[in-house]
Amino acid sequence: MKKILALIISCSIIMSFLPMSVYGAINSQDMVKKMGIGMNLGNTFDAPTEGSWSKAAQEYYFDDFKQAGFKHVRIPIRWDQHTLANSPYTVDSNFLNRIETVIDWSLSRGFVTVINSHHDTWLMDNYSQNIGRFEKIWEQIAQRFKGKSENLVFEILNEPHGNITDSQINDMNKRILNIIRKTNPTRNVIIGAGYWNSYNSLSQLEIPNDPNLIATFHYYDPYSFTHQWQGTWGTKNDMDAIAMVFNHVKKWSDKNNIPVYLGEYGVMGHSDRTSAVKWFDFVSDQAISHGFSCGAWDNGVFGSVDNDMAFYNRDTRQFDKEILNAILTTGTTYDWTPPTETNPDPPRTPATPAYGEQLIEDFEGAMQWAAYSGVDATASCKISSGKSNNGLEITYAGSSNGYWGVVDNEHRNQDWEKWQKISFDIKSSNTNEVRLLIAEQSKIEGEDGEHWTYVIKPSTSWTTIEIPFSSFTKRMDYQPPAQDGSETFDLYKVGSLHFMYSNSNSGTLNIDNIKLIGLPEEQIGGKIGDVNEDGNIDAIDFALLKKYLLDSSISINKVNADINLDGDINAIDFAKLKMMLLGD
Repeated sequence: MKKILALIISCSIIMSFLPMSVYGAINSQDMVKKMGIGMNLGNTFDAPTEGSWSKAAQEYYFDDFKQAGFKHVRIPIRWDQHTLANSPYTVDSNFLNRIETVIDWSLSRGFVTVINSHHDTWLMDNYSQNIGRFEKIWEQIAQRFKGKSENLVFEILNEPHGNITDSQINDMNKRILNIIRKTNPTRNVIIGAGYWNSYNSLSQLEIPNDPNLIATFHYYDPYSFTHQWQGTWGTKNDMDAIAMVFNHVKKWSDKNNIPVYLGEYGVMGHSDRTSAVKWFDFVSDQAISHGFSCGAWDNGVFGSVDNDMAFYNRDTRQFDKEILNAILTTGTTYDWTPPTETNPDPPRTPATPAYGEQLIEDFEGAMQWAAYSGVDATASCKISSGKSNNGLEITYAGSSNGYWGVVDNEHRNQDWEKWQKISFDIKSSNTNEVRLLIAEQSKIEGEDGEHWTYVIKPSTSWTTIEIPFSSFTKRMDYQPPAQDGSETFDLYKVGSLHFMYSNSNSGTLNIDNIKLIGLPEEQIGGKIGDVNEDGNIDAIDFALLKKYLLDSSISINKVNADINLDGDINAIDFAKLKMMLLGD
């Protein structure tokens, strides 16, 4: 029996080194299942130099990872310091040799092994200038490791953020994938979206037509707990919020027919201990139950105020048994019943457009706004001089990782669907960008729904700004876990109105005369809806618009037929005209 077992182990080790062409590739769905739960070899090759942030890689690490029960190892790698700054952008051969040695340590123990580009922020800082260098780096990576087994997986870029845009991320993924496919036609490749591989950004990810792709996201929410040691975690609402996020990702995965890898998740060592163990347990279980593979972040650092995020001690070769058990064992530290599935909102008949304008806040009454802030940022608000009589004065001081804002507590849970725009008067002490944010209502008590934003660059003198609701975009740097994921701005369930931002700028804002704007009053009963231009809005116009939607060659007044003024004539205008005729 021992001889048979030894033979099986020997064969598996040999096969891990065989190139894919010898025994065939594995599809991405099966690869994600094979990866299961793994861990990151963090702060090692993603440091400026190996050993500068944490202990250098040792072969025995992989023996310990194997004995613990992990199925894959992710090896983050920073290529910048090891690559020529100018053409031909050669990667240092000694560094490639070292990377290959560590890859082989991992593969020889049967691990699925992920290598990536990590902390290469130079690409994100100036994409158009640096993409050529990045392509050459990946050309050399792909060429060097083309003969490795299917268990080696490439991840194009860790946590795109900063100056790089969604369209540039999509362009990069396509470019690098094309390079990889020249020498690695069936190797599994991991691609991710922007804002630090946020799950919110997956909707912006264009998926190339390739059968061997895996999508990734990272999860460190709530950030105030995982990274800033604030409070505890583990209530029913805490767990429901994470489950909603993973449900959202799963729906996206199924819709796009691409499996998912949770490439990083973790809690800093100074967070509440009981909560941290429970958080690891719950997040790992949610990943596996949703069909994701997952890799816990470990950077080998203990005791540091800023960087303690480890559960494996590289010197003593001991794991934090509580954390290890929480990661690898299902449901050992919590009791949780999944929330009842809620049905999506039923289809709605479009609201009849409002005309004119409605003043919703002139700051002449009692103070109804409140300030909030976090992570070393501060904000306050008070009634002060406005453009006309009183106004709102906001004083804010940002921080590099902080956020600040003010929220209107009077106009919560509103239906603004019949309105076209929002307007307000604004003056600033500088031209710092500010966000106007509208949060939708959520089905979870006390939580926000989807966040929609519009970026304002105010003047230092009073200016009236009108913003069409159609110009708001979904917030990408953060979304509440309780978002409905509809990807549509649902004005019939406005939850709250905010002025806010997340950066290190400081200054003072003055706001006055917030209004909702409808259709121009001169169009009431005169033009909008008068499809045949006979001066009346009646069943004849309704019938003519119906004919036009079936046959666009029919002559109509297209300006009058665009009931909702969105530039298109479609079924929405048809429905709105019907409501106008019914008097709704």
